[in-house]
Amino acid sequence: MTEGGHGTAEAIVDDSCGQVLPVVVLHPGAPSVFESIGEIVRSWELLRMLAWREVRLRYSQTTLGVVWVILQPLVPMILFTAIFGRIPAFASARMPYQVFVYSGLMLWSFFSNAAANSSRSLVESPDLVTKVYFPRILIPASAVLAALVDLAVQLVAFLFLTQYYQVSVTLALLSFPVFALHTGILAFGLGLFFSALNVKYRDVRYALPFVFQLWMIASPIMYPTTVLPAPLRWLWMLNPLAASMDAYRAVLSAQPVDWPGFGVSSAIAVVLLLGGLFAFTRMEEYFADLI
Repeated sequence: MTEGGHGTAEAIVDDSCGQVLPVVVLHPGAPSVFESIGEIVRSWELLRMLAWREVRLRYSQTTLGVVWVILQPLVPMILFTAIFGRIPAFASARMPYQVFVYSGLMLWSFFSNAAANSSRSLVESPDLVTKVYFPRILIPASAVLAALVDLAVQLVAFLFLTQYYQVSVTLALLSFPVFALHTGILAFGLGLFFSALNVKYRDVRYALPFVFQLWMIASPIMYPTTVLPAPLRWLWMLNPLAASMDAYRAVLSAQPVDWPGFGVSSAIAVVLLLGGLFAFTRMEEYFADLI
């Protein structure tokens, strides 16, 4: 019997004695949003094991291993520098353009990988979903947690990059977990929504790459938000990643942080997380049948 489940009464006839026996068919009830969060906390050890499994599977048969993780933001940084680095409006006066671009690509890489992997996590784990019972929310959550490993590697590469371009790194770097958490919440919320949707509509896996391509263009990765027209800048900042990238760069360059803007961005990320949790919990009881 699943906790929180509900049942419908039916009846069958026992042929041996002709007696009508009641049968109760149990259906799993949808947990609430807060119950789902509680399941993640209570199942932390299992979540950690699933995340480590995700990391091992990702690099078990690769030759270069973590080098690929470093190349993800490094290669686009080189390309963006070659194309846009000499444009005065794109070049940031507060830090070298290479450091500026890499800092944005680092957060973008974490977000896109975490959101994309968590969106595919359910359909790529049919045996876990259909044959083993555990909180299903741990599957997309483990994909986001595994992406943190890549982010840690890229952060080490970023420190070497700042030293190469003689950018002084102060204690402001300690604020990086705040922006990583903000980005992780956003990726987890979208991952929950799209992973649940992907179970029923497999077109989602084909649509997501286009969504992320447009989102990348709409994020201030290769350009600062100051190049945007002032009347439209507030609309651009509704992109939660834009506020996160700008705030992190401001901290690195010892500039004032737009905390109200970052607060609005954080509120949007939390709303998306709650929406993703709501959609996931409402569709969870159908996962095993649809997969």
